[in-house]
Amino acid sequence: MNEEKITKQDIKDIVGEAIEEFAHIVNKGFEEQTKIFKSELKEEIGNSERRVTKIFKSELKEEIGNSERRVIESNEKIAKEVKDMREEQVAIIGGRERVNDTLLNHGDRIDGLEIKTGIKQSPSFAPSY
Repeated sequence: MNEEKITKQDIKDIVGEAIEEFAHIVNKGFEEQTKIFKSELKEEIGNSERRVTKIFKSELKEEIGNSERRVIESNEKIAKEVKDMREEQVAIIGGRERVNDTLLNHGDRIDGLEIKTGIKQSPSFAPSY
């Protein structure tokens, strides 16, 4: 058998190569883990964005619905006031017409009484000028 002596340098070289190979394996595993972590992180961020967007949309729809209800209620109040004002105007106009009719009726009655009492002549007997 041929025996070779192993020197300190040989051991250093062997250990150095082993350390380099180990470091390469560790780095490769770290890179793969980093890729996996990044992928999982991107997925989780996407899921979070979707959840936040869904919540935001829901809250926004609710707020818009509340605003629409307030506008509708306000419009209903305004419409009721306009309706009440119109009804009041109709009542006022109707009252004025009744007053005018009554005054005209009183005028006719007064004319009739004046003709009967002789204070006034009948329009058919009135002299024409």
